[in-house]
Amino acid sequence: MNQIMKTQLGRISGKFGILGIIVILFSTGCASQNVTPVSRQDLNTFVIDCSKRDEQLRYLASLASSPGEQGDARLANLIQPYKILTDPDTFVQRYNVGNGQINYDIRQLIWLIQRNCG
Repeated sequence: MNQIMKTQLGRISGKFGILGIIVILFSTGCASQNVTPVSRQDLNTFVIDCSKRDEQLRYLASLASSPGEQGDARLANLIQPYKILTDPDTFVQRYNVGNGQINYDIRQLIWLIQRNCG
């Protein structure tokens, strides 16, 4: 870290403490990230093709969010509750990622493919 950043962080931590630093960092960068590229609507309209079984299984497995991504989504909604009014689609998407609903839907599709496509 350069000297200017150390000085600025020292001033911020002196006034607001470590919580102030965390809030500033998450509200500026991490909280505005799109957590996952797939929505529940996309998963609900996913068409199973048994001729592409392995490809679809790999694709669906790659869409699952990690526990870290789920935590980021919950934290983003906690820090930016106003998004429910200004950008409700993003808020709902983060909510679905954060509570594991997206992963549940993905697991259901994987189960259907494995069961029906032998």
